[in-house]
Amino acid sequence: MIVALAALAACSKLKEKPVVDFVMQDFKAESSPNCREDSACATFQIQYPEFLGLDTAIRKSIADRIANHLANAVAVDASEQPESLQQLGNDFVNDFKEFTKEEHGYDLGWYVRGQVTVLISSDTLISLQVDSETFTGGAHAQYSTNFVNIEPKTGTEFLLDAMLRPGYREDLTRLAAEELRNQLELNEVDSLASTELTDGKFEFNDNYGFRKEGVVFYFNTSEFGSPVDDPVEVIIPYEKLRVWAK
Repeated sequence: MIVALAALAACSKLKEKPVVDFVMQDFKAESSPNCREDSACATFQIQYPEFLGLDTAIRKSIADRIANHLANAVAVDASEQPESLQQLGNDFVNDFKEFTKEEHGYDLGWYVRGQVTVLISSDTLISLQVDSETFTGGAHAQYSTNFVNIEPKTGTEFLLDAMLRPGYREDLTRLAAEELRNQLELNEVDSLASTELTDGKFEFNDNYGFRKEGVVFYFNTSEFGSPVDDPVEVIIPYEKLRVWAK
């Protein structure tokens, strides 16, 4: 399990030894050369890590999970998940070309910008943050943040259950609600119902990642409150989860 949780008494930061090395890669697809955002063309650009020394199947598992998050961001049919980031980018560009064939005189450009940030890269956990900005017409772009958490030895998803003993959920919910109240500047008598949560109760979601300072839960726009609300991010320091560490 995570080495750091065994040492939380001395340090609230996640220690990562040994580190799994990686290099950042860039992929770009465009409907026409030197496509600009103010032109009627399409661009798909993503910067992502490629991990060195991992088994090929595990590297593919990581890439597939990144591609799936980006596919959801660009509203790709869930039954046709992309085989790779490259396929996703090429499909996005081809969709634009097909669309403009039917919509003569269409003068807006489409784009996807993706950035995958390595939060943790250790022998027991690789945690990535996948940020994307997508525009396919309309009033404004769509933004999305999701996480990929992988056990680098197996390629399987790394869950909170892997590092915390059974029974942690109630305490974690309480800690997250306290952090949320601080962010929203609510006092103890204020109800979280004002944030349009069900019955005014905070429930952490499954969109979480592992930063060096703690577990981060992220609610994208419209997932937490009304569609005009900003995204909500809640971080629980590892030190506060020490009692539940396996």
